[in-house]
Amino acid sequence: MSLRELYDNYYTTDREKLWYEINAEDKAANIVRMCGDLGAKKVVDIGAGSGAVLRRLAEAGLGEELHAAEISDSGLAELGKLVGGKIAEPRKLDGLKLPYEDDQFDLAILSHVVEHVEHPRILLHETRRIAKKVYVEVPLEVVPMKRNLRGDWKMDTTGHINYYSQDMIRRLMQTSGWRVLKERVTITSPATYEFMKGKRGLVEYRLKKVLLGLAPGLAQSLFTYHGAVLCERGEVLSLGLEG
Repeated sequence: MSLRELYDNYYTTDREKLWYEINAEDKAANIVRMCGDLGAKKVVDIGAGSGAVLRRLAEAGLGEELHAAEISDSGLAELGKLVGGKIAEPRKLDGLKLPYEDDQFDLAILSHVVEHVEHPRILLHETRRIAKKVYVEVPLEVVPMKRNLRGDWKMDTTGHINYYSQDMIRRLMQTSGWRVLKERVTITSPATYEFMKGKRGLVEYRLKKVLLGLAPGLAQSLFTYHGAVLCERGEVLSLGLEG
């Protein structure tokens, strides 16, 4: 199965839609927490999925114009239902070039997208072309003591092909023409853990939350969390390959 085929079916079942609705609460709250004071007027959500996050951002009053781009037809169908008010008609992601003009946006959002894309630096350079600032959030799946990346990679329903620690996502941004302004490590809500694992998930959530507060370095070496960065345009890395 290709990544495109996997994504085309992401938003077709009731269970998948519920999962994205639950996660959208956390994702939107993180975006507002880190970007709400920027005064961004034109905002684009790249890889917007079903629009669950975009809808919450509109409700939270972020931006004056909200745009969305998505690769999957199922996601575009759901996004189309939200058009109206300050939410613009979504655009389809096709290939490596973003379907927008230079400097069109004050803020771009890449929430749980970078871990899915084949060429993350190309995407980040393209995002730099269209937006002055970018918010990126990824799962922090490089966990030294958990050793969760042992063995060979195989495609699964998450669609993750890139794996990060907080240090690695910060370095990725800095080597892709961005300057980091803020960064944050978060844990998703109890509802996400209960959805996945029932009561056992709630116990896991409490343990991870307490440890993150008391010893964040140790916590990130033992468990997966989410990492977010807010960046502005910086210097573009030159490899000296021209001419």
